[in-house]
Amino acid sequence: NNACSSATTMVPGGTYAGTTVNATTDGLSSCPASTAARTRPDVWYAFTAPSAGTLQVDTCLSSPADTVVSIHTSCPGNASTQIACNDDAGNNGPC
Repeated sequence: NNACSSATTMVPGGTYAGTTVNATTDGLSSCPASTAARTRPDVWYAFTAPSAGTLQVDTCLSSPADTVVSIHTSCPGNASTQIACNDDAGNNGPC
């Protein structure tokens, strides 16, 4: 799931493990504020909502790290396909 085109498909209620070790950058988002941080390695997950509702995404890490979660309507993920983005809200460490 290093490339947007090979995103791991998620299902409601699922838990997914991942890492950015050896990952490259093939997407962009409007957050975080710094341009350098926008070009960090990324991994991709795909989700199709079965009905209207709220999607909750958490990053539970074994040690504190700076994470960004962005939601896009299609590949490639960029500012024009982005519908939501969050940087540094909540807990960036162990859950």
